[in-house]
Amino acid sequence: MHKLVLAAALALTLVHPAQAQNQTEAKTEISADLSALPKLVEQKRAQLITATETGDIAALKPIFDAQQYPPQVSYGEVADPIATLKEFSRDGEGVEVLADLRNALEMPYGKTSFTDGRTIYIWPYLAAIDVTSLTPGQLVDAYRILPADVAAGLSSDGAYYYWSLTIEPSGELSTFSLGD
Repeated sequence: MHKLVLAAALALTLVHPAQAQNQTEAKTEISADLSALPKLVEQKRAQLITATETGDIAALKPIFDAQQYPPQVSYGEVADPIATLKEFSRDGEGVEVLADLRNALEMPYGKTSFTDGRTIYIWPYLAAIDVTSLTPGQLVDAYRILPADVAAGLSSDGAYYYWSLTIEPSGELSTFSLGD
């Protein structure tokens, strides 16, 4: 089932559909070693963490605007990613979404390498692995960042369906979205 999540991540990273079909075979490594990240990936991560510290969802706007393409924040095209994230946030202001972003970025990441040589970095790593057979430590990680009912259902759901993000080696934030 984690191949389904990876396929969705690929679709959201603006890959041509013909290319995405050839990239379904992937290998994911889990790491908490931030020094192993490409410099541009670590810089983007640091920018996002700094934005979460403001408590203002609008702090993400300059990060999004500085990219060639805005990150995919929903399944489908959105006119205003910040407004969309606010709508997803139960507090109505985006603070909950910022907290979820920060929680994800403080978890280990998944480095997913595809057979065509393409690599993406995924936070939290739970979005990049098979969640049907989590180790006890991974289950604790799930409970740290997910609502209890969501964490308890991971194995039966067969996939991670919560906030995750992908960053390309170039430092582009490709996706920041809720699992479908």
